Amino acid sequence: MLGFEPLPTGLAFLLTIFSLTVSAQVAPSVVGRIGVEVPVTLGFAVAAAGLLLFTRLDVDSGCWTGWCRVWWSSASGSAS
Repeated sequence: MLGFEPLPTGLAFLLTIFSLTVSAQVAPSVVGRIGVEVPVTLGFAVAAAGLLLFTRLDVDSGCWTGWCRVWWSSASGSAS
């Protein structure tokens, strides 16, 4: 990420991986309890909302205030 130090950039990517990991671990237990329809629908909705947030970003968006929030929401939705 242009203009960012290596450590904050690495932490941003680690938090995205953490979001994916947590969502992927929680999803099977939720599916076992309530079925597959609700988690899949919510997963698509969260992923779509994250992708929609990408349209609000520009070149000057900060990592912690813009890009990272979008990555985390997209990752959480796609892992479900």
